[in-house]
Amino acid sequence: MYLLCEAITENNTLRESIKVKYFEWRNTLKQEISKAVKDNTDAEALSFLLVAVVDGLVVQGILKSETIPYERIASFLLKSWL
Repeated sequence: MYLLCEAITENNTLRESIKVKYFEWRNTLKQEISKAVKDNTDAEALSFLLVAVVDGLVVQGILKSETIPYERIASFLLKSWL
């Protein structure tokens, strides 16, 4: 979280590095989603959504506001999109 705050507010070099990593992660997700689903027309949109969900779950996990049901979330996503 500290690194993200630093990248957002002050450190352009770090921001660019993080942007590249986000693109790589999302692109990898998109490719794998395309292989796994019958209709891959929404693979790109789903890859953005999954990265956003993971980011949100990381923040919630760091804050330890409540127990996160990771297995139920994963099961729901698999049932919904595969």
